[in-house]
Amino acid sequence: MTSQVNAWILADHGKIGTYSQCLGIAQALGVTPTFKTMKPRLPWRALPPQLWLGALHSQSVGHDALTPPWPDLLIAGGRVSAAPALAISKRNKKCFTIMLQNPYINARHFGCVVVPYHDHLEGSNVISVLGALHRLNENEIKAAAAVYPHPSQSPITTLLLGGDNRHYTYKESDIKGLADALKKIGGHCFITPSRRTSPKLLQMLRDSLKGHSYEIWDGAGENPYPAYLGLADQIIVTQDSVSMASEACFTGKPVYIWEANHTSAKFREFHKDLYKQGYAKPFEWPFPQWTPKKLDEMSRVITFIKEKLDKVRNE
Repeated sequence: MTSQVNAWILADHGKIGTYSQCLGIAQALGVTPTFKTMKPRLPWRALPPQLWLGALHSQSVGHDALTPPWPDLLIAGGRVSAAPALAISKRNKKCFTIMLQNPYINARHFGCVVVPYHDHLEGSNVISVLGALHRLNENEIKAAAAVYPHPSQSPITTLLLGGDNRHYTYKESDIKGLADALKKIGGHCFITPSRRTSPKLLQMLRDSLKGHSYEIWDGAGENPYPAYLGLADQIIVTQDSVSMASEACFTGKPVYIWEANHTSAKFREFHKDLYKQGYAKPFEWPFPQWTPKKLDEMSRVITFIKEKLDKVRNE
């Protein structure tokens, strides 16, 4: 495909991770999309997608209008984007619609549906993925690592640090335990926090790592995240993020999940799949000897989408 294709991304308002996955698909397909965010008003936002009559008129005042010219390629992500995506594809019969996440509308209405394995959705145009799609690029990771200051201490551990969410609340003992583990490993630690990492949690970690060699990205300047991944001898990921674990496993390096207080069945199932398929292991010290596999679901998804697109073009 080319950037001249009229392509839209339609994603739920505030779902930055969902938008990033949609953008990753667009970039991999070689298109430059127009981004439209979905924020439905009543009564639509209170209804399941299959009951959205007049879905193109569901937008809250001040948000992106869903009006022609209709796209030829539509990448939709999130529950509230499903019904508008279906309505758009009916307006333009030639529009190929890629639905990211379970639409809760029959999958046959879309060109392609990309869902996590735990949704257990099946269909000839459905592809199930392990973890979250992302925009990481192997060459960019290597290039970033090549020019970033290399610490003298070894080994190098990169910590992808999450934070509290509706499934997990981190206690001081959890953070102290994580810091103690990093000290046992020794060497140097690169730490990259997420949007959910509270200042309090970060300060607790700093206090607990006194005397240890480490660097925490403070949000200033260019994000060193690709360099941190590229320089790491091993990567530790806190249990609260599917996206961070998926990105870590993309490197093909040893990845260890820090399981402080597993309470989510969804996350537990995801981590078990990572362990079973050889992409990661639960954290334990000393590290076990093993050869990790590289998790590259984006390549598999893009191949699947292109096959469906070619089939539509040849019909």
